[in-house]
Amino acid sequence: MTANQLRELDRFLCVLLEEAAALLGGPDHDAARFARLRKTAEKLHIVERMIGMPSDHGRRLAAIRRIAARLRQPYPTPQARDIALVCGAALELPLALQSIARFYRDLGNHLMKNILARHKTLESSGACPQVKAAIVACGGI
Repeated sequence: MTANQLRELDRFLCVLLEEAAALLGGPDHDAARFARLRKTAEKLHIVERMIGMPSDHGRRLAAIRRIAARLRQPYPTPQARDIALVCGAALELPLALQSIARFYRDLGNHLMKNILARHKTLESSGACPQVKAAIVACGGI
């Protein structure tokens, strides 16, 4: 069950990244190709380049993926090294899961702040007319 919860956090981040890429990518953005990227870290790297916010979160996401994979095994193997990479300390699994959830929340908040700031810059410069049309079509939601 814990592995599924980690997968859900990762999937939510993927959806956020897909929507951000569609919003910021402009008319040349290939949403279907972007959605087919299998690794969240790869999607994150692309969106971070779009908003000018490089980071090292990809290594942490890869470690979380390995933790989740091990948790799906009938007899999970030790994962202290990956937990330390993700959480910054050697924690027991329940505390590590709380730390991982905070990581996803903080990353999502940080991305949204920067995505919205970048979107405003594009919108005010007129470089993104399809976004204005989309906002009008959605009633400003």
